[in-house]
Amino acid sequence: MSSPSQTIAFSQASSYQLEKDFFELVDIDSQVCRLQALLENEDLTLDTECLLQMLMQCLSKYTVESLDEQVFKKVLPKAQHFLSQIVRSIDDTIMGDNARIDDLDGVKYKLRICDGVLAFWKKCIEHVSTLGKVRAPYVTSLCDILPETIKIVFEHCKASQKYGVLLSGAMQELRNLFTRGGAIFKLFFATLNGVIVFDTDVQSETELLTKVIDAYGSIASIANGMDTKTFVELSEAFAKLALVYHDDIKPNSVTMHLAQMAKDVSCLLSTIKDQKDKNAERSIMVAMRLLKVLEKLTAAYNECLTYETMPHLVELTAHMHRYSCFSLSKGDERTISINATSFLDVIFNHDDFKQVYFQYGRQIVSHDQHVNYHLLTIAIMKKLNNMPYEHYCKWSLGSDSILDVALTYIEYLGEEICVGELRLSGDCHEIDGPPQLISVYETTLIFFCNLVSKIRSEDFHTLETLLLKYLLCGHFWSSLLSSDVWCFIGRLGTSQLCADHIKHLIKVSVTLIERRDSIEAIMLDHMIISLFELLTEDMKSTLLKDLVENLNTNNYVPILYLLIAKTKGFSSERLRHNFEDLPKAFLDLQEHPSIRNWKRLMQSVSAMVAMDYSDNKDIIEILTKIWSFVEDAIIECEGKQLNILSDLLVSLLDATHVGSLQDNIFCSILKSIATSCVYLPSRGKIKICHFLRRSVDDLDCGVQSVASILTGLFVHLLENENPWVRQEALETFEHMGQRCSEQLIAKIAKALAKIPNISSVMQAYLSSRPYYSLEGFANIQDYLRYLVGAIKNRDGHTCYKYNESEREEKIPRMEKEGSSRDVIMPISIQLDERAEELCKGLAKVLEDRAVISDTVCRKLIAILEKILRAK
Repeated sequence: MSSPSQTIAFSQASSYQLEKDFFELVDIDSQVCRLQALLENEDLTLDTECLLQMLMQCLSKYTVESLDEQVFKKVLPKAQHFLSQIVRSIDDTIMGDNARIDDLDGVKYKLRICDGVLAFWKKCIEHVSTLGKVRAPYVTSLCDILPETIKIVFEHCKASQKYGVLLSGAMQELRNLFTRGGAIFKLFFATLNGVIVFDTDVQSETELLTKVIDAYGSIASIANGMDTKTFVELSEAFAKLALVYHDDIKPNSVTMHLAQMAKDVSCLLSTIKDQKDKNAERSIMVAMRLLKVLEKLTAAYNECLTYETMPHLVELTAHMHRYSCFSLSKGDERTISINATSFLDVIFNHDDFKQVYFQYGRQIVSHDQHVNYHLLTIAIMKKLNNMPYEHYCKWSLGSDSILDVALTYIEYLGEEICVGELRLSGDCHEIDGPPQLISVYETTLIFFCNLVSKIRSEDFHTLETLLLKYLLCGHFWSSLLSSDVWCFIGRLGTSQLCADHIKHLIKVSVTLIERRDSIEAIMLDHMIISLFELLTEDMKSTLLKDLVENLNTNNYVPILYLLIAKTKGFSSERLRHNFEDLPKAFLDLQEHPSIRNWKRLMQSVSAMVAMDYSDNKDIIEILTKIWSFVEDAIIECEGKQLNILSDLLVSLLDATHVGSLQDNIFCSILKSIATSCVYLPSRGKIKICHFLRRSVDDLDCGVQSVASILTGLFVHLLENENPWVRQEALETFEHMGQRCSEQLIAKIAKALAKIPNISSVMQAYLSSRPYYSLEGFANIQDYLRYLVGAIKNRDGHTCYKYNESEREEKIPRMEKEGSSRDVIMPISIQLDERAEELCKGLAKVLEDRAVISDTVCRKLIAILEKILRAK
């Protein structure tokens, strides 16, 4: 037991210690007050060194448990307010209309004060990081206020363009401020991750944690566009916090930032194609890091993703599929290692994905968006191939159909298809080799056909309707894809199915008889021929017999005659009737010109394609007369009349079988063709080239003048201003050179060699040497892009306006029956009266000594020569 003296001594010592502790606490409290005073300086000046010394003294004296209550809660709001006042003061200076270069020193001084305040925050975090594990309530104010402070700094730095003339002078200080802010926030993340402990069973701590994670998402987004490294690191910090505390925090703020991050990465990817190789590679590396983060976040929060968030993820997925096919340099077959497939797997099964995917496609407008969306469509088609039929039906056969989307959006990829730089893996492997890269069109066709092969018979009508819609849509690539898929069905299905399709399509062709030159009619005829070639000879005959017997003869379309011509041994009395009606049809048209009689003549001429008339002298004679009629009439035709007569000439070329004609008759027809060629539009000239190629085995007749006629024809074709005509003529001459006699080709070539511009072009073509330079184009790819754009601009319907004089009286319709037909004068009387008028007109021209142009003079001479020969 202690003595009284010892007790008194202990009591005195304790009293002394208490008194000492009391005065120390009072001293510390006064230090905190001095800190507050420094941060409340209305002059907005700061002694940074003094501030940091006092802060360290305060922090070292308080226990962990009292740190927030005694220091942070009292000092940190003041520090944030002080920083805000300085930033506001800078804004007042630089935003005013009177901002001058003289203000630069003051602005730079204030920016350095901001940097000092951030140093104060850094000391706070560094102190906490040395304390081991710290419960969140002991650093509540730090966690609550620091993110807002960094946000103020980042937002001010990001809006640096408002500095105007002062920007270049203050740039270093702004850069330092941003760098320090980023470093502090990264240090804060390390502290959050390893030191501060949140009890998620306590609501207040969970709310604080949620606020911190939300702040990281916001600040990371602000950093985008300022410093890539900081942006990526803060995004990764946000993601890690969101994933670690996935089960503890409310997901709303995370999914909101996830959507923003998806937008940021989409924007980053969209700039890659305009960057140089090194910059593109750097952007790709950044994108890949962010995409890894996004994929993990999306997988973790997939069930929490809202309908509003999904469009951003769909757009990002479309971008990813574009750039997983993008080469860093031309000729480099490496692809960017972005795992677009796994990201699609994550979001594909979300309840809103299908609806958002189709809705997104209806909203996009730019070319790049169309390309990205189509590549995403291909990826989804590929994915559907491995899914149950019920799931496949929802995507393919519903009101929203991915097959419909593929047929629509392939049209937007004309440039990529023609230029050929965009290539994908179509799951086509060489033996013991890697997947081969093929064009985007081929890839689309492969996966489209894979889906088609799964459709059950009861659902097949939906597909047929869709394919017919796009076959006749008037857009080339969509129509071609429909045609190719239909031909795949023809090979895959039964012969009867193929024949039924041909029957239906020929009925459709009847409705397009007045639009034979439209892309719809051309693609339809092309597909009918392709399907027909898939049938056996017996099936062809059976199909044609059915068509001929069940179609009205007025509905026999040219494509039907062409199919008949391709089928050996097929004959029909109904066809022969149309064919033998040719002489009377021509006579009736001459005597009674009318639309009805014109169509009748066209029908009879078309029928000749399918018939062998080598022994029919009457038909050969009338064919010669029709050619002479065209030769005489085309000289005076223009506008609508020229287009109508060109249609007849095209049909005549198809109907003229050179092998069925005697040499002198062929020579006469060839002369008519050569004369008519001068006046024909380009499509007629092209058709003549095709006629010569088809007749190449019969051009070596015994008539000497054939060589000179062919020479004149080639001179006109090769001097034509249309490059398409010239190219077709060159290819035709080359084909003739391989099949015709050397004597004939030598005569033509010798004559053409005397014409310098033709000779040089032909020599270049035959030697495979480029003749025309692509001026204004760096390479062939640029030229192809221009060509696709030019064709796209001419894609609209052209409505021709013909300048015709208005008649004072309406001419009675020639189709009317009865008495109206009786009042029409015979054709011979009409021609006599017209000739009389022409004679009077010529006489007046000669009397007035009028000056006649060379063109008109040549026309007059040609007409007068024909009149003299006829007499």
